[in-house]
Amino acid sequence: MSLRRLKTFMEVVDRRSFSEAANHMGLTQSAVSKQIKNLEQELGVHLLRRDQISLEVTEAGSLVYQSGKKMIREWNDLHKACAAFENKLSGVLRIGASTIPGTYLLPPLIKEFREAYPHIDITINVDSSENVVKKLHQGHFDVAMVGLNPLLEHFYSQFLTDDQLVLIGPSREMDELAVEDIKGLPMIGREPGSGTQLAVEEALFLQYGLKAQELHYVAHVVDTVTLIAMVEAGVGFGFVSSLAAHDAKVRKIMQLEKRRGFYMVYAENALQDPLTDAFTNLVMEQFKPT
Repeated sequence: MSLRRLKTFMEVVDRRSFSEAANHMGLTQSAVSKQIKNLEQELGVHLLRRDQISLEVTEAGSLVYQSGKKMIREWNDLHKACAAFENKLSGVLRIGASTIPGTYLLPPLIKEFREAYPHIDITINVDSSENVVKKLHQGHFDVAMVGLNPLLEHFYSQFLTDDQLVLIGPSREMDELAVEDIKGLPMIGREPGSGTQLAVEEALFLQYGLKAQELHYVAHVVDTVTLIAMVEAGVGFGFVSSLAAHDAKVRKIMQLEKRRGFYMVYAENALQDPLTDAFTNLVMEQFKPT
């Protein structure tokens, strides 16, 4: 059996679309259809039922899909085992990350990964959690690290760690504020779609009953570094991750009770790629419970 045909079939099943599978694999739709037809002829069964609006996997197709996952996993394990003899795992690993994971969690992981696999090239795109998840779903990234749990179908979401959100202000300001004082502060927020911003709004509502529209925002920024710089300049106040606030020249005024989590997200079939598999294994080893 051709692994190429099997992978194509599994891609169609995962995406429930011939056209999306073709786009992701860089093939024409007719080439994908031909590979599926050849696989069906080789096995002597129908694997898919499709009409103009839907695509269903037959009982035989489900068996082939599950067996294919095992076969491809075993093939990849063999490939990696052979490559490990000369440490020649190579290629490009595409990582998407939101601001906090991209700034504070990824760098040491990348350093260790590059030391283990020096022939690998890595691209990192930092954006809001919402945009990163969207691009991951569209196939632009192999793996993502974000500040929210997207709960996407056919994707794994692995919890890594958490931290708390801290209200920071110019160093000359008071140490403590009452909840009523927060409403009148000139606030600097993150952009819509930011995992930090979503976590702040949820935590303020749960802890104080405060809604986002009750706060007085004077600006919204696209990253935490800019937010901290504006607070340091005296423009206003803002909530940031305790990781980001640790070394900032600002006053830490209050800490929200609710903790926010960081997650590694990747497609179910991504582990068929030796690079993604190696990277996710390294990350989970670093963040395994103690």
